[in-house]
Amino acid sequence: MKLCKNCGHENVEESKFCENCGSVLETSETETSVNKVTQEVPEDLAENEEVLANKTSESTPAEEASSPETVETTEPETADQVEADVTVTPTETAKESGEDMQDSKAINSQEQSNQETPTPAKKGSLSKKQITIGAVVVIILVALFGGYKYGSSIYTSENQIDAFVQAITDKDSKKVVQMMTTDDDHLDLTEKNVKPLIKYFTENKKALAEMKKDMKKNLRTYNLEIKKSGKKFLVFDDYKVEVYPVYPEVSTNQKGTIISVNDEKYTTTKEDSFDEELGPFVPGVYKFSAASEKLTESSESNEKTYNLFNSEDTEIDLTFSVMIIPIESNIKDAKILVDGKEAGKLKDGEGTVGPLVWHDGLTIQLTSGEGKDQITTEEYEVEEWEYTEDSEDDYPVSLDFDVVDMYKLEIAIDSFYSDIQDAVIESNKYDKESLGEYFKDGTKNASFKAIDEYITSSREKNKKKEFDGVWFYQEITDMAPLEKDQYKIDYEVTYFINGDEDNVTYKYTGVKVTAFTDENGKLNFEFIDLGDGGKIVK
Repeated sequence: MKLCKNCGHENVEESKFCENCGSVLETSETETSVNKVTQEVPEDLAENEEVLANKTSESTPAEEASSPETVETTEPETADQVEADVTVTPTETAKESGEDMQDSKAINSQEQSNQETPTPAKKGSLSKKQITIGAVVVIILVALFGGYKYGSSIYTSENQIDAFVQAITDKDSKKVVQMMTTDDDHLDLTEKNVKPLIKYFTENKKALAEMKKDMKKNLRTYNLEIKKSGKKFLVFDDYKVEVYPVYPEVSTNQKGTIISVNDEKYTTTKEDSFDEELGPFVPGVYKFSAASEKLTESSESNEKTYNLFNSEDTEIDLTFSVMIIPIESNIKDAKILVDGKEAGKLKDGEGTVGPLVWHDGLTIQLTSGEGKDQITTEEYEVEEWEYTEDSEDDYPVSLDFDVVDMYKLEIAIDSFYSDIQDAVIESNKYDKESLGEYFKDGTKNASFKAIDEYITSSREKNKKKEFDGVWFYQEITDMAPLEKDQYKIDYEVTYFINGDEDNVTYKYTGVKVTAFTDENGKLNFEFIDLGDGGKIVK
C-alpha cells in the first residue's frame, strides 16, 4: 500500500495519484529506475541488460570504487582484458541508449497522463473564483473606509451650522425647517412659521454673523442651539438646530379687540381687560396689531413691531390710548374731521369727538360750506398725553376759521340799526346816501328800499306825535362763510317802540353780507341782501 503524504490516505501499490486528494504519490528511486528500464529498454537489448546486471552483482568493492574515466584511460594488458572491454562497451552503449529512450518514453507517458487525468491543485493555491471574490471584498472595504472618512468630514456640527446659515441667507425656508428641531410639542416647524426668523436675519447681517459665531462655540443664541440628533446612516453624528419657542404676553384694554399677528387674525378679546400669553412662535420679527370694534371708524388700529428672541422681548403692550376730545369754534355749525374723515358736527359752536384711539399723527380739523364756498380750519395734532382717561385736562380744542368774528359782526350791525334809530326822529337829519353805504350798490339795493320806506314812515308819525321813537336789540343766531369775505347769517332784531308795551321781533334768515377789515383794523360790512326780508316772531 502507498501512503499519501498530503492527506494520509492509503492507496493501492500501483497508484500514481492519491485517490482521495489527487496528489502525486512518491516512489523509491530504485523502483522508479527498474520500472523505467523494464518499460523503456528495447527487447533486443534485454540480454545485454541481464549480462550487465550479473556483472554488476559480481563486481568487487574495489572495482565499484573505480571511476569510469580510469577504466577508459587504462591501457589493456592482455587480450582477455581487451575482449572484456569490448564486450562491456556495447552493453554500456546499449544501456545509455536505453536510458535515453526510457527518458523519452517517460516524458511521453507523463504528457499522456496529464491529458487523461486533471492536474490536482497544489496545496495553498487559490481558484479564479476565490480570487474574484477576494478582490470584490477588498474594493467594498476600501469604498466603505473612504465613505466613512468622507462622511466624518461632512457630518460635523460646524458644517451643519454653515449650511443652516446659508439656507437662511438663501431664504430657503424648506431647508431651514429640515435642519431644525424642537422639544416643544405645541410648536409646528413649517415653512410659514420660520419666515419671521429668516426675515430678521436677512435684514440684520450683523446678527446673523453673531448667531453663527456663538453656535460654533456651542452657545445658545437667539433662542437657537446646535445639538446632536441621532445618527446619519447609522454611523455619523447627526446635528440639528434646537429651537426654543417664544411665548409673548399680550395686553390690551378694549373688549372685542381683534389681535392680529403678521396681518393674520389670532384672537378676539372678550373683556376690556386682556392680559394673556400667546404662542408658541419661532423666534423672529413679528408685527402685532389690535383693532377694537367699539371704536369709531376713523380710529386706526394699534400696531407695533417686535423682535421676539429672549424673555425680555415677550411683553406686547397693545393698550389703547382712548380719548374724547371737546372742540369749540367761531362758527356755530361745522363738520369735525378726524384724520381727514368726518367724525362729528359742531352745534352752537361746540362739540365733542370720540372715543378715539390715539396714534402718532392724529389730527382734528373743522370744515364749513360746500364746493367753492367750503372753508377749513388749520389741523390740530393731538398729543398722546392729552384727553386720555387718566388725563386731568378737559379744556376744549379751539379751532377757529379764518373769518370775521361773529360777535364783531354783531357790533357792526348794531351800528347800522343805531343809525336807523336816529333817522326815524323827524328832527334829526336823515342822510339817505350815508345809510345806503351799509348796502351793496348803495341806495339802489332792493333791500335798502324797504329800510328807506320804514324810516320815511316813522318820521311822518313822529312829526304827528304818533310815534315817539324806537331802539333795537339784535343778535346773530348763525353765520356761515361763503366766498371770500362773504357770509350768510341769520339774526333776530327786536323793535322796542317808546311808549308802546308791545315789542316786535323780526327774524331774518339767509342774509348775505360782506365783511372785511380796513387798514385801521376796523371791521366793515355791507348787506348784499336781507335774505327773506324778515319775519315777525310771535
